[in-house]
Amino acid sequence: MGIKFRKALFKWLKWTFLLFVVVIVVINLIVRYSYSRYIYSSIELLPARNVGLLLGTNKYLKIGGINPYYQYRIIATAELIKTGKIKYVIVSGDNSEIEYNEPVQMRDDLIKLGVDSSVIYLDYAGFRTLDSII
Repeated sequence: MGIKFRKALFKWLKWTFLLFVVVIVVINLIVRYSYSRYIYSSIELLPARNVGLLLGTNKYLKIGGINPYYQYRIIATAELIKTGKIKYVIVSGDNSEIEYNEPVQMRDDLIKLGVDSSVIYLDYAGFRTLDSII
């Protein structure tokens, strides 16, 4: 390869990378702007709804310890119910194995946080997020 070819290739790669970065930044800004009205920074700003959907996830990490996503979802859901932002919650998750049941685990942890069991409805068909949403 000649020096001119390498310089041209480097220049092309540099501009392609720069264009890629600009496209990613622009897409991110478009998404943030388009959906900013649906993102709330405090529970007080959140509109009240009759029903909320709690998406399942594993309670424990494979490396050990509590999964923070699980913990935050449970705490947030309990807070939404206690503050009256939602009246009922659908707890959706995977229970495809006998020893693994996300909806029951989440229900039990919500009850431990003071949520009345009568406002919790279990959806055992939440094998994927899409299944839960549908």
